[in-house]
Amino acid sequence: MFIAYIEMRPKLQERIFDRTSKVDFQTLKALLEKKKSLAEVEAGYYTFQNLPSANVAYSEYLELNLFKLWNRKKKIGKRFYSIREIVEELIQLRHEIVHKAYLKPDFDKIEVDRYRKAVELAGKSIVDALEQEKGFRIDLNKYL
Repeated sequence: MFIAYIEMRPKLQERIFDRTSKVDFQTLKALLEKKKSLAEVEAGYYTFQNLPSANVAYSEYLELNLFKLWNRKKKIGKRFYSIREIVEELIQLRHEIVHKAYLKPDFDKIEVDRYRKAVELAGKSIVDALEQEKGFRIDLNKYL
């Protein structure tokens, strides 16, 4: 959604272009050969597996504060959870799987469903905020 939003906003692309002073040869080549868009290059400067970094990107370019957006409690299963809390759990779990080869032995269907629903709600909350606050419509199939 980050890339799609920037790609549809020429003023944001101009802002990226104006502030970028030096670009390495491989990046320039990818841009010229249209293998990467300016939005994709800019997204590469942020770590979306790190919530504070992702929040900086979304705040700066989409004017959306992910912390504020995801602090709202939503009912998942029988309990209410902060979406941010579950997203942070997932990011930590991803880190342990990728960097420590950790496989959670007590991973059950209820937990998987909780994670799946939280990710769905996190994405939907961004889409809803963009639609309601900015009138932005997105074809997710183009980017997924």
